[in-house]
Amino acid sequence: MTTVTTPLAELTAPGGFRYSFGAGPDGDLEEPLMQILADTLNRSHAVVEIPDGPDLYVWPAAATGPWEELTDEPVAELETIHSPGEITGYEEFGAFIGWRAGITEAGEWQYLVAGD
Repeated sequence: MTTVTTPLAELTAPGGFRYSFGAGPDGDLEEPLMQILADTLNRSHAVVEIPDGPDLYVWPAAATGPWEELTDEPVAELETIHSPGEITGYEEFGAFIGWRAGITEAGEWQYLVAGD
């Protein structure tokens, strides 16, 4: 695994950091969004193996698959920061769709998104 030491502010410069599914804005993240990013990265993570590509590190770990395949640990972590109603909503939807982040093993930002 490669260790990345680039400051967060540099990683969020225009041109590479995406925080919406569409062609959304790049760079200049607002203060509340920076707090969301920090909170998200303070959760457990999981590694998703990508065939023919770099592995993807995903925060929180609960954002890596169908709800029914999650183990107790990532669900218990969500229960400490999300309401029972939100947990029920994720379960009914079939996946965690709250704020989640993805970074390749090379340290390339992929996303910070919420929703579906």
